[in-house]
Amino acid sequence: MRCEARSLRKDWPSLTVIFDAAVEDGRSLAILGPSGCGKSTALRLVAGLERPDSGRLLLGGSDATDKPARERGLGVVFQDFALFPHLSVVDNVAYGLAVRGLSRADRRSKAEALLARLGLEGFGRREVASLSGGERQRVALARALAIDPAAVLLDEPLSSLDPELRKRLRSELRDLQRREGFTMLAVTHDIEEAFLLGDEVALMDGGRVVQLGAPEALWLAPADAGVARFLGRGTVLPALAFEPAPAGLVHARTALGVLACREPVARDEAARYGVLVAADALVPVPATGSADGSAALRGRVVRADFAGSLTRLELETEGGARFRAELKGRDASPGETLAFAAQPDACLLVPERAGS
Repeated sequence: MRCEARSLRKDWPSLTVIFDAAVEDGRSLAILGPSGCGKSTALRLVAGLERPDSGRLLLGGSDATDKPARERGLGVVFQDFALFPHLSVVDNVAYGLAVRGLSRADRRSKAEALLARLGLEGFGRREVASLSGGERQRVALARALAIDPAAVLLDEPLSSLDPELRKRLRSELRDLQRREGFTMLAVTHDIEEAFLLGDEVALMDGGRVVQLGAPEALWLAPADAGVARFLGRGTVLPALAFEPAPAGLVHARTALGVLACREPVARDEAARYGVLVAADALVPVPATGSADGSAALRGRVVRADFAGSLTRLELETEGGARFRAELKGRDASPGETLAFAAQPDACLLVPERAGS
């Protein structure tokens, strides 16, 4: 079922949340953002657990703004899973079916079938206390799916799990969503998780959606400098001035020197801009300069974090400016001098957000 939030608004003493986003039937939307940005409030407004001060919610094209949560037909999985410790696994899954008047036999049959679909066959008689974190997560999801929901809403459902289990379960969750074809909205503060779970990502900051689009679009074309900084793809430097450049390029003077950037589709001459120097797009070159003679960013390594397949670096130029870069398949040591070619594809001009 298609879910559409039209300027759903909730006024808190310290933050006003306005949520504008839609997710198509059978698709998934990840709601991403830092702590306190309003993403959980947005999900609770959709779920009916918070009453909006204004705005509308459409479910399947019908206005559901004033419907109570129990009448919206939505399955919700909370951060702590909210399972009933006094009930068995199968009775936890069947709980919502009892409210809908199904017989005990039908409830148990459907619950057992769901558990089997989620890899928990034979778990029905077990107590919740005996389950691992991953097993509890799947029981909570089975309970949400038992009512044949119009959509499933998940509020940080994997945050309490250890990193390895979290990675495995988010892949399983995404595969399940695609296989079962249910509409899904998932809140997370983890960038990698949002990109994996969402067909689209709604990035929130300061109570509002600041960019909505496919994960690739957010990563390759952040809407503004604030989005670029949150995603952490590289270094964002103020553009101090612009200089003449060939067609299709912009030459921006920064603390790292003059950088050639791709010309944005539309550039507001009155706006302030920053330059995102993408760490993953810088090309290592000899410390004396790049092979093709283009300018290189040369700096002393002040921090080197080994991350398995790559090393994340922070470097400082002779002038004291810092930038980040990544090396694949190679370690580096603090104090070492390295250079990187900054081609136009590595430098993206991004507007500074109003008020930032």
